[in-house]
Amino acid sequence: MVFSYTVEPSLSGTSLRNVLRKIGISAQQTAMIFKTDSVRVDGEFVYPNQAVFYGERVEIAFPKYEQRSAVPKGMLPVPKILYEDEAYLAVFKPSGVQTHPSRSAKKGKEDSMEERVMSSLGITAHSIHRLDAETQGILMFAKFPFAQVALQNVMQRGGFHKQYEAYVFGRLPSRSGIIEAPIERKHPDSFTRIVREDGKPAITSFCVQDIQIIDGRPVSHVFLSPITGRTHQLRVHMSYLHCPILGDPRYRTPPSTAFQEQHCIGGLILNAFRLSFMHPFLHTEICLSSSMLPDPFWYLKAVGDKSQPETVHRDEEYRG
Repeated sequence: MVFSYTVEPSLSGTSLRNVLRKIGISAQQTAMIFKTDSVRVDGEFVYPNQAVFYGERVEIAFPKYEQRSAVPKGMLPVPKILYEDEAYLAVFKPSGVQTHPSRSAKKGKEDSMEERVMSSLGITAHSIHRLDAETQGILMFAKFPFAQVALQNVMQRGGFHKQYEAYVFGRLPSRSGIIEAPIERKHPDSFTRIVREDGKPAITSFCVQDIQIIDGRPVSHVFLSPITGRTHQLRVHMSYLHCPILGDPRYRTPPSTAFQEQHCIGGLILNAFRLSFMHPFLHTEICLSSSMLPDPFWYLKAVGDKSQPETVHRDEEYRG
């Protein structure tokens, strides 16, 4: 598997070393590439300071991934693997587990999806993105730093797409739409985010799949796609529309809290169930999916109209 890059006009005449740096490869990774003699230009050896020109093809062979020995195998739960190749690994992250090691992790700073991957596979894992501890779904890792940088560059160019599903308390203003609402910390030292005019740009698309009426209150099943990647973006934007995600411990409202307690909803109902990206080495689109959320109110439907008439029904407002 080889990463290839065609020199653009703006970089024509630049040294090979600088071209690698310009396309996002760190100085340390660049040094490793030259040390292992794993780079060619149009199939020929080129010195690091030698100039390359418009249209020439730079090819970099994968270095061997890093072995990990600090965490013995079998010490942590083995993650469910959804996708794997020579460069990348996608796993399912359950709710309640941090993406990275953290002192605030409920199970201790030694437990995280990153550590679980490294423990089970014996390699050093480099995260491509993150999910909140309370969120479940697809999580991507790279097997070595160069692959991490390559896919993060794809992400910056808009070639990395995530789709979530959530059950939210309330009715969104339309069947589908775009939320453009800047996000900033509530206070300088606060982890809680709010929508604020002086915040960083944040954009989310949404599409309502269904609305149920539970005890006279609307609950919407919605698909969400973050176009930007702000911390807690989906949770903040749903709260901003007065439709907090059910089970959210941070952005809940008094009515949603009472509703959650009434129906024994104990965790955030947010699932990163689809992910697609343009593979920087295979030059093809990879599409991944995981299981979708079960209807949290299935038990009301199961009893039927005989014991719970009209407790749950479809809302037709957005249809037609």
